[in-house]
Amino acid sequence: MFPLVISTAIDEELEAAQPALGGLSYLDYLALSQESYRSTHGKYWQGLPLTETIPSNKIPVETRPTICPHDQLESWHEVMPEVPAELISQPQIDVISPPDSAPHYELHVRFACDGIIYQRTFTGPEASGWTEVERDGDS
Repeated sequence: MFPLVISTAIDEELEAAQPALGGLSYLDYLALSQESYRSTHGKYWQGLPLTETIPSNKIPVETRPTICPHDQLESWHEVMPEVPAELISQPQIDVISPPDSAPHYELHVRFACDGIIYQRTFTGPEASGWTEVERDGDS
């Protein structure tokens, strides 16, 4: 059975106005941060998974705001200084550069529940639904 309570809590966490962000949601903050980075660097920023493990069953996991890919200098904290200390989901940002269209970024958000990993992908303002991406024992 799909864990609606957990997915709803994560959606609310991503979409709710955050006082520390001047009333922006984390999704809006990410979009503004990405556009600012792109206007300065000419490309979008890529972020490794913000938590070391995928949070499970709505138990918060400490974030790693200083992590960055080996081929870029900026960490999560440098691009988005207001990174939460703990999250109940694992965000990751991939930069997509298709040969026939403009580059863009995708935010992948993952959580686990009872041995199943779920993911939702945001491409700009568009979002997929939550999908099952892995079960215990999958290779």
